[in-house]
Amino acid sequence: MDKLNLVLMGKTGAGKSTLVNAVMGEDVAPIKTVTRESRVYSKKMMIPMRKDAETGLFSMVAKTVCLHDTVGLELDTNVTEKTLKDIKKLILRAQRDEKERDITLVWFCVNHRDSRFEEFEVELIRKLSMEYEIPFVIVVTQCLSEDKGELEEQIESDFPELPMVRILAQEYRTRAGIIPAFGVEELLSGSVLDYDRRKVHILEAKLDKLKQERQEKIQYIQDKGPMHIARKQSG
Repeated sequence: MDKLNLVLMGKTGAGKSTLVNAVMGEDVAPIKTVTRESRVYSKKMMIPMRKDAETGLFSMVAKTVCLHDTVGLELDTNVTEKTLKDIKKLILRAQRDEKERDITLVWFCVNHRDSRFEEFEVELIRKLSMEYEIPFVIVVTQCLSEDKGELEEQIESDFPELPMVRILAQEYRTRAGIIPAFGVEELLSGSVLDYDRRKVHILEAKLDKLKQERQEKIQYIQDKGPMHIARKQSG
């Protein structure tokens, strides 16, 4: 797994650009302006992996991390359709260029302050993960407290099988003090460590879906057959 292709998706204001800067370790993506076109940020870095139980130290692995920061998804149908076309092309290109040890997955970003997970987001994740056999990780951004919100409970209900990682990509200043950033390193290492298991899960889920659709088609033909014959005989 030499290259880590990470496609960042989510609504405008979900914190994708801030996450890009946190991963890259520098301000490469503008955060005060809306992203109008997809951009790729690439950097070779050391990613912390498993923690040694005796020494308490993390093993490190070198990866070329490619972050594909996409245009924010909107409720506006026209905007979303164009964005989705671009994202699909991006995913296909990344998968086409994959080497044996590369990884391609999606970080789907949602803002902790959002009140709900939109229905179009739910359907989008289900469709893309199956269509492209690509693992998704739900990244809950701007988490200023340890308390789970209504949004996270909804996501767990809609996608109990998907990993959900809470992060604060940039430290947050309050009158009471500074809330330090957290979660980004864990997000990176988890994306590498759990990739194989998540990929297998997606393939198994797709196979189950195809089997179910085939069974439903067979059942439909069996149910319709006798009725069709009876109509012919009565006619």
